[in-house]
Amino acid sequence: MPTTATMPDTDRPEFTSELDELIRQHSQFIYRTAFVVTRRPEDAEDVLQTIFLRLMRRTVPPTFRKNPRRYLYVATVNLSLNTIRFRRRQVLIGDLRSFDRPQDSASSDTGDSADIGNRSSGETNGKLMNLFSMHQLLGTPVS
Repeated sequence: MPTTATMPDTDRPEFTSELDELIRQHSQFIYRTAFVVTRRPEDAEDVLQTIFLRLMRRTVPPTFRKNPRRYLYVATVNLSLNTIRFRRRQVLIGDLRSFDRPQDSASSDTGDSADIGNRSSGETNGKLMNLFSMHQLLGTPVS
């Protein structure tokens, strides 16, 4: 389907109508593409909003003027992949923060310190394996 929308020029009075036309023509395409990549509706909505906000705030690249749909597709896929990477990083950070948590006082007052040590090292080994697996999936070196 050929597109007739061009990037709105913020200095012109017709800015809002041009932006509305651009959003109307491409929003479903961007949302569907983002949803396929992220598999989460809230992330797809965030990607959709971010794409149009970036277009409003930045100068328009020549590739957009040549083929807006292709430019929006590439931008959507890249932003969706960045969203997934960010989500994975948050999981890793959450796992690392759990290493810093002290043992709760109720379990340390039981008097059976050998059991606490075994249980805690088992939990730590499981968390380390999860981190190692994430590094393997992401292709990043384990330091």
